[in-house]
Amino acid sequence: MQVENYVDNKLEGKLTSYYEDGSLQQEAMYKDNTGNGIWKNYFRDHKNVVKEEVTVSENKINGPFKEYYPNGKLYAKGHKIEVNEGPDAFEAYDGKVEVYDSTGTLEKILTFENGKQIAKEEK
Repeated sequence: MQVENYVDNKLEGKLTSYYEDGSLQQEAMYKDNTGNGIWKNYFRDHKNVVKEEVTVSENKINGPFKEYYPNGKLYAKGHKIEVNEGPDAFEAYDGKVEVYDSTGTLEKILTFENGKQIAKEEK
């Protein structure tokens, strides 16, 4: 199930979707029928715990992101982009990505270029 808002038959504002048990699945933002803003995805097995936050611009992932462990601690943060168009599109890391252990301690910094890892720095 999901809750959507429309203005002039176009998605506008917050869209919220739910798993079958009623817990949050996703929160997304739209403007003029186009995905824009921070989108949050939630773990299925850990009710209402954010799994990731991604930045969407013009229906594409492009900007800062954060990924989390089921315990709510930060797993990784950095920048993601959408590579390719249409059915071949996929999200990829781009630039520096900080990776943390499950206690919140920085473990490493990875550097990506269009989804391909080009460097790794252990902490």
